[in-house]
Amino acid sequence: MAGAFLAQIALSAIMPFQVVTRPPEFDCIIDEAWFRLLVKRGTPIQISQYGVILGELFRRDEKVAANEIASHEWEAIVATGGRALTEKFWGNYVAFLRRPVLDGKATIDVVRAPLGQLGCYWCVAKQKLILASEPELIVQTGLMRLHIAPAALTRHIAAPEIALEQTCLADVRSLTGGSRISSGSDRPEIDLLWSPWNFCRDDSTIRNHEIAGARLRRVFTQCIGAQMDALPKALLLLSGGLDSSILAACLHIAGHPFHALNLVTKAATGDERDYARIAAQATGAKLTEALRNAGEVDLLASRAARCARPHTRAFTQSTRDHAARCAIDHDAGVVLDGGGGDNLFFGYPTLAALVEILKRRGPGFRFWQTSAALAEQADTGLGSVVMQTIHRAVTRDNRLRFDQRDQFLSARSRSALKDAAPHPWREPPKHIGAGKAAHVALLVPVQATAEQATRACGDAPWFSPFMCQPAVEAVLTIPIWAWFAPGLNRAAARLGFKGDLPPALIQRRTKGTPNSYVNDLFEQHRPAIRAMLLDGLLTAMGVLDADSVRAALDDPMPARDLQFARIMELVDAEAWARSWE
Repeated sequence: MAGAFLAQIALSAIMPFQVVTRPPEFDCIIDEAWFRLLVKRGTPIQISQYGVILGELFRRDEKVAANEIASHEWEAIVATGGRALTEKFWGNYVAFLRRPVLDGKATIDVVRAPLGQLGCYWCVAKQKLILASEPELIVQTGLMRLHIAPAALTRHIAAPEIALEQTCLADVRSLTGGSRISSGSDRPEIDLLWSPWNFCRDDSTIRNHEIAGARLRRVFTQCIGAQMDALPKALLLLSGGLDSSILAACLHIAGHPFHALNLVTKAATGDERDYARIAAQATGAKLTEALRNAGEVDLLASRAARCARPHTRAFTQSTRDHAARCAIDHDAGVVLDGGGGDNLFFGYPTLAALVEILKRRGPGFRFWQTSAALAEQADTGLGSVVMQTIHRAVTRDNRLRFDQRDQFLSARSRSALKDAAPHPWREPPKHIGAGKAAHVALLVPVQATAEQATRACGDAPWFSPFMCQPAVEAVLTIPIWAWFAPGLNRAAARLGFKGDLPPALIQRRTKGTPNSYVNDLFEQHRPAIRAMLLDGLLTAMGVLDADSVRAALDDPMPARDLQFARIMELVDAEAWARSWE
């Protein structure tokens, strides 16, 4: 998989690099006056006089990894400051590119892949730019001690799906996917090389839902095939929902061997075994079924411990443990899930889609067809949908808006939310329609999830292959109306794979949820959660409103309105914070 690294780059006068403690299994592959690079053994490496590229790299329209870059390709990559890398290749990489030396001063451009799952965190200390795949490497090597930034942690708690440049650690920032950081001056300069807005244009060849579906199927099967080409047998977390079923179909089409695991809750809303069995049978996979148990979770053990943000949920401990055992039992070397499918396939109905169609095409066939489809999905009247669409069209712009969940936060913490830097995708170009803007807003959490490169199930890496650059670019070229059809949301995806999956899956309209399992965790551990939060670091730092937390935890009535889920997110943040003490 992607690998790990630690780099030091001089920003000004050449001074000796600080002596570091080399982590186990790391080698120093570059040790120069301006640039030092430590890389974990087993990390894919491409190195030349032009620079170094770490991680997995694929050429466009090829189904195997790009194991060698030609000299003319290197030259184009360096000459464009890495832009050619984002245009001609994709994958999970971080590139260190050497600019020609001017006045004896070396400049390094560092580029992180769009949607890449190899992290890149940076900070500045003693006129050196320090970059690492994980912040913990900065600590392990003795370069810096890191501390929690309470205001940044507050912003993460309020909107965990949004990964801003500032992490939850003081002085540590994340290089956003598709960005470049350059060492040419005393302060690093950052530029955005790749943006989803550049792909928000309708493919003129897509004239109906079937063509949209065929395009989607072609791109996704190619992406999955390329990523799986050099990987061992996979374990697929097969919920039985549309997204994981489509991933099963892609693996089957690629001819990649996999075993499937379906995890079940005691409540019917989390029991999708019947659908998982149908998907497994249709794709020729063996299926293991296992029951989630609330007693399997240690709330104090954060799986995001020593990471840049508390981006992992406690209830996934059970998923990891079951998957680790199942992977061993069935000789699987990698774990996969269909994460990001809802976002990519526009799985959340919104009036923004109708606003775009109305403004672009007028009140014609596409508008009325899509309005009827949305009304059916929302179980409301067509007239109401049309009137709300007209109102939205004249009262709202296309700027991306993200919900902030400030329940249980202190008054001081809520005031810190106003100081958050805007997301780099927040302002759409003027020509972008409301539907495309809404789709890009759904892709922001996909970008955040790509940071979770540390996920693993035992010795097996765990990732979501849907969340890759070509897939994101492809879905943005599909006209917004193609995601909606009578009786179907995510219509283009459903119709694209209707020949690969049975009608019971393609036409399925229900959706499972782990909420009952999270509720069980909350009720079973309520006393421990009370002590953990009221006597914990979040309260001590002034992040939480202790009175509102206490009132919720002392309420004798069963948890309701998903309040328990919000409390469990605070538990995740508290466990993460303790890992940095």
